[in-house]
Amino acid sequence: MYGEHQLVLPLTWPILGYLLHPKNFPVSSLWVPVVFSFFMVLTYQPVVVVFTLFFMVLFVSCQKEFAFRREAMDEYKMVGLLLCIFWAIGIAVALHGILFPRSLENRSSFIAGIHYTALNPVLQTTLASLAGFLIYLRFPRTRPILVGIGVIAGIYIWHYRFSLFSAYISFSSRALVLLLLPLLVLVTAWAVKNFSMSRVRSSGFAAFMMLPVLANIASTNVWHDFSEKVRAVAVCGRTELVPASEHRLNSHPASWSWTFPSLSIALGSPNVRSLLENANGTWQPFDPKSTRPIPEFAGYAQNSPGDKERLSPQASDKLPAMCGKNGFLWLQYASPQS
Repeated sequence: MYGEHQLVLPLTWPILGYLLHPKNFPVSSLWVPVVFSFFMVLTYQPVVVVFTLFFMVLFVSCQKEFAFRREAMDEYKMVGLLLCIFWAIGIAVALHGILFPRSLENRSSFIAGIHYTALNPVLQTTLASLAGFLIYLRFPRTRPILVGIGVIAGIYIWHYRFSLFSAYISFSSRALVLLLLPLLVLVTAWAVKNFSMSRVRSSGFAAFMMLPVLANIASTNVWHDFSEKVRAVAVCGRTELVPASEHRLNSHPASWSWTFPSLSIALGSPNVRSLLENANGTWQPFDPKSTRPIPEFAGYAQNSPGDKERLSPQASDKLPAMCGKNGFLWLQYASPQS
């Protein structure tokens, strides 16, 4: 997932934990979900679903829990009131953003991207892990079979990671806040209510969730492979501009059509020798042949006042050690699986 919606996930689980088991925490710490709810108010529009589920959990599942300490009822009432206020504000803000978006195209792309989100291995492995865990709760003897299936799935994901992950699927997965997070909240609330989560079962849940963690690691590895290749060309280049037909990294699954010049600057700094060009005909925020953004970051130099900026090594004409004798370390792109 990308953008501000990444903040929603780590804030959701502590709030849900407090709502489900307030008696496990001191009264003074119940202000933590209030603070976290405040931070979630302006995060991302699909949070409207999460806040709605919080209302359901608070009023349906937690009424008995919040009555376990009569002497602290004033504090609980105040915390509950503040939570409801922040959730209501968050729902209102989110609905306003949905109904009156700043960019209609962006809203349309979000809706269209939901289809591609279903292809995200992180979503698929999370759903599979949840299903496996629920089967394990109901039929504990199936654990060896489920573990074996998980191991095989993990090996498959790692081996075919360059075919399973792509930049567009990752970008479209901003919809996971809408598709996956509410499901996880519901399943968690249901499981806590219907099963006593012993240490063995909690460990089992953690074990099942290692599969989507592995999928995340595999996705990160794909990006790391791409970023290292971009950096190698940017740092080891012999020419100022490297056309897409030469670096060929636009065929990498982690590539995005118009970001190569910017990535060259960001990943190659402070030794930017070359800018990778986008493919011909691709929209781009600036033309690297005529524009030099953020020069002080990229290591640009001025020959003299008024001269056109140019790329230059920071120290000397010697190539960094990573480049080898021939300049480009990974100039010609080859599939990482080959």
